[in-house]
Amino acid sequence: MRDLFLFAKQEGYAGRIQAAGPMQFFNYVEGARKLMVYVAWKPETMPAAVLADYKSDLRAALGPAFDVDALEPNVPLAAIGENLEAFKSVIRKLQKSIERRSGA
Repeated sequence: MRDLFLFAKQEGYAGRIQAAGPMQFFNYVEGARKLMVYVAWKPETMPAAVLADYKSDLRAALGPAFDVDALEPNVPLAAIGENLEAFKSVIRKLQKSIERRSGA
């Protein structure tokens, strides 16, 4: 859990644990055993093709722990911990895609 927190803090916007702009990729509530992953963005925020790739990448990284059909999948922390580097790569790939679109 500590490594996930450090990753979120490092990759967050302005010292906050969220992405630049109005997007938050995941949420954790202290004491919970799951991480909520956000994947239900409006088309004007996230093109359908980018979102489809993101969901596919999450499924590849997390296996059956990630429900591609859920609006806000709850992924067990154990699955995140076992696949943390792959999860980080997926998040970073999405960040880069968003930065390219916004011209950042």
